[in-house]
Formats: sequence, C-alpha cells, structure tokens
Amino acid sequence: MIRQDCLKVDKVVDTTAAGDNFRSAFCVAHFVEGQSFEASLKYAVSAAAITISRVGAIPALATRNEVDNIVNNGSSAMEVIEDNKKKMERMMAIVKTTEKE
Repeated sequence: MIRQDCLKVDKVVDTTAAGDNFRSAFCVAHFVEGQSFEASLKYAVSAAAITISRVGAIPALATRNEVDNIVNNGSSAMEVIEDNKKKMERMMAIVKTTEKE
C-alpha cells in the first residue's frame, strides 16, 4: 500500500474540480512524464490543494508552475496562491495605468 498525506491549506474555498485536477495531474506526472507512483501522488495532491483554495472549476485549476513550486521548492499551497495573487494585482495595476494613458 502507498500512502500520500494531503497538504494543509488555510481555508477550503471550493472543492469543485479538485478530483479532476488530482486525476489529470497524476496522469501527466505518471503516464506522460514517467514519474514514480509516489512522486505522481505528491504532484496530484499539490495540484488539488491549490484547486480547493480557489473558487470555481476552470479558474481554480492549478498551473504547472504553481504545482512545481510546491513539489520542488517546498512551498505551501497558500504561499503559492498568495504569491500568484500579488503578481496578478501588480499586473492589473500596470494594465490600469496603461489604459489611462
């Protein structure tokens, strides 16, 4: 038996698409990239942790970069989400500034 613990998130916002994201991330890691079963589970759990921390289905899906930050850098799901939120806010500020010009 192989066991993979879940990742802690500060707040579960919406579980929509978490299972879909888990399965697709596992399949990509295991069947496409040839990662071990254990590594693929960790990858899938990381993707699902990000997904449940956001609202919606497609907008909540984890990106490759987000999952890699958790798996490779030891970042928590919440750190990744907060970092991306800050990046998005900076991008929106730039867009608003350019729209005014």
